[in-house]
Amino acid sequence: MPAQEFIAAARSLLTTNVILAIAEKTEGFSPNQLENMVDAIRDSARATKSDIITQTGIDNAISRALIERQNAKKNKEQYAKMFDQEPEQQKPMTTPNH
Repeated sequence: MPAQEFIAAARSLLTTNVILAIAEKTEGFSPNQLENMVDAIRDSARATKSDIITQTGIDNAISRALIERQNAKKNKEQYAKMFDQEPEQQKPMTTPNH
């Protein structure tokens, strides 16, 4: 697809309101998370016959990014719980008598 057609398609989909909605949904994302989401949008466009960004591609990429972020947050919380809490059945350490 020629660059001009791609740019025209992107401009028609990525209006100011759409960009603001994406920004609101992805508030707090790291630059790496945003880059991954944009890459997913680009990859979804490449998977279409016309190589054009679609609203479905945008929505799917945002949904996946939000799920990944939620899963990462849960994993971080579980990790913190594992290492911040003392096991209840932990036996005191004993030192051998010499």
